[in-house]
Amino acid sequence: AGISGCGSDVWWRKGGLSYAANECWMDVIETIVGAIDGNGRVVHSCVNGEISVNSKLGGIPDCALSLRTPALLEDASFHPCVRIPKFHRDGLLSFCPPDGDFKLAEYSLPEAQVALPFEIKAVLVFKADGTGAQLSVSATTRQHYGGNPNAPQHVVENFRLAVPLPSFVGGATLSQTSPGGAVRFAKAQRAVIWTVPKLTDEHKHNMEGTISYEVEKERGPDGADTRNVKCVALVDFSVKGWAVSGFKVDSLEIRGVNYKPYKGCRYTTLGSGLEFRIDH
Repeated sequence: AGISGCGSDVWWRKGGLSYAANECWMDVIETIVGAIDGNGRVVHSCVNGEISVNSKLGGIPDCALSLRTPALLEDASFHPCVRIPKFHRDGLLSFCPPDGDFKLAEYSLPEAQVALPFEIKAVLVFKADGTGAQLSVSATTRQHYGGNPNAPQHVVENFRLAVPLPSFVGGATLSQTSPGGAVRFAKAQRAVIWTVPKLTDEHKHNMEGTISYEVEKERGPDGADTRNVKCVALVDFSVKGWAVSGFKVDSLEIRGVNYKPYKGCRYTTLGSGLEFRIDH
């Protein structure tokens, strides 16, 4: 049988579903990956997105999702429940949902133009006498990074910055100024790791420290060659209520049922391993 979207041939949906409270919640989650040079310029970036749905709807609902930016899904992969010809014709996501959690769509925006919600400045200076190095990092929030000066500013949460260091590094003495933040040297990974629960413009967010070399019988600290060392800061973060691509749901209509469901859409942008190049 063909996939009609609302009938007995909807193989992805159980029959006879009934709920005391009918609801349909959507999450638009976008993840930024990319690299930023020492001057703060985005060298390359990509946004990977997904529309996740939690559906608890009785009967055989017929859903219509209206998008402000349907062009962003031009090359998306869709769940089988989506009526793809209708999307290509009208820019409308029309579907009869499975029960429970599922991914309605996944999409990728290569070379996307992204506005990051903060600026990172990082400097690593190796001492000329070969006794160690000095590391300093600052994180500064940016205003109106979504492009709309009238939009409310969203909070950067779960900020994590890691600086992997060369194999000859043995330890570090570190400090940081962010409320609730923490910084440590992870010896197993030979990395400095700085975490901050929330980045706000109310506080200065700085981290600094002295890097020490590992002393070996075969090779002292002065044997460490730092001329060609290239270090980066790898950053993860999350921002609720914001989709970096500008993706926006205008409305969700649910027809073919005799109840009024609860429904809503949330947006989250994540940073995953964003590579900030460190000045030497």
